[in-house]
Amino acid sequence: MEKQYITILIESLQKKSAILSELIGNSKNQAALLKEDMVDWDAFDRGTDAKSDLINALNQLDQGFETVFAHVGELLQSPEGKKTYAQQIRTLQELITEVTDKSVELQADEARNKAVVEKKFQEYRAGIRKGRTSSRVAYGYYQNMNQMNYLPPQFLDNKK
Repeated sequence: MEKQYITILIESLQKKSAILSELIGNSKNQAALLKEDMVDWDAFDRGTDAKSDLINALNQLDQGFETVFAHVGELLQSPEGKKTYAQQIRTLQELITEVTDKSVELQADEARNKAVVEKKFQEYRAGIRKGRTSSRVAYGYYQNMNQMNYLPPQFLDNKK
């Protein structure tokens, strides 16, 4: 029974590693989208939605892993369990290292993407602000020119 639990733990970590690889690929695709002059925000949003689904799957795997580990954790940490399941423990350790490395890589990619998105939004806001200012200046110029077109009669006698 314990061997099945350990196999489940290994499979869970393998699935987690595969999902993290998908997330990393998705983040790299989003980074490529952000490098373009005109960002396709619809494609970016689709990528974000896909990442959300993958993160939900990752959270479910984590919960399942913790539940199964609660059943066999003591056995794996005992001296006799370490001897009996040495190969499986090594595999688990390697997978945990792999998952941790991918998690760190994903966090770094996401931090870079976040910084680029914030910069893009600042550029868009600056463009909008510039457009508003230009519009306001043009409207003020228009009003001034309209007021200058009205000239009171110059040769009219104002006496009654």
